[in-house]
Amino acid sequence: MRVALNPAGKPILFLVGLCSLPLAAQDQPAVAFASLLGGAGTDDCDAVAVDAAGNTFLGCHLSSVDIPGSDKFPFSLAGNMDAFVIKLDAGDASVAYIAHWGGADWDAIQGLTTDAEGSVYAVGVSNSNDFPVSTSAAQGAFGGDSEIFLTKVDPSGKIVWTRFFGGDGDEDSQASDIALDKQGNILITGYGPDHFH
Repeated sequence: MRVALNPAGKPILFLVGLCSLPLAAQDQPAVAFASLLGGAGTDDCDAVAVDAAGNTFLGCHLSSVDIPGSDKFPFSLAGNMDAFVIKLDAGDASVAYIAHWGGADWDAIQGLTTDAEGSVYAVGVSNSNDFPVSTSAAQGAFGGDSEIFLTKVDPSGKIVWTRFFGGDGDEDSQASDIALDKQGNILITGYGPDHFH
């Protein structure tokens, strides 16, 4: 993901899809599609995933409410930067859904993966002590300067559940990436305190 500036001087995101490898050493990859995403605020994307059908998913944190697709999938920000999963259609890279959640502070997605059914799993970091977490989560309360969160988004863009990972004291947790194994277990890499749970 690369960042450019819009005419107002704010960063915008752009995504370029290239043809699949392998390529001969002298070949240059061909551009399959290019898409811009951004609005009047500050917008950032740290994670990209592609499902088996070729749909592209962006894991973002945004402060704009006027991004492409927001007319079809309107939302209001909960804080200064909220977490987003944005699905781009495999056919024309149009916005197929916008899933959005967050609290009063800064919340960001840092890793994405998809399953065979088209659900998305997003891992990220929240600095919001009011971040929305499922009531059945093992750690349902914010407990430090930041918490790692894990969220499942269904194929229609609805949030299924969210849970925290972290500790109860001051910490600066960081999630790096996420993957699913063949049995469907969720694997997360990152760092946190020694009392991590």
